[in-house]
Amino acid sequence: MYDGGKPRVTESRDKVRGDAARIWLYMVETYKVKITPAQRKMFEEWSAADPVDDFERLRDTRINAAQGNRNPFVN
Repeated sequence: MYDGGKPRVTESRDKVRGDAARIWLYMVETYKVKITPAQRKMFEEWSAADPVDDFERLRDTRINAAQGNRNPFVN
């Protein structure tokens, strides 16, 4: 957000950074969302530091059941 002064920056908590990163990487690959090389590197680092957990696998399975597609960064 920008309020005319210094831009405000937020980041995800450590325990969900990998989840957020894999969502972003999916959006980049599937919908061609543009990110910078630095952002891609950060998301790849976040994904490696916070591996896929059971909740994320279950979420991906449910999305697949509803939409018929999976996030390749989760599987």
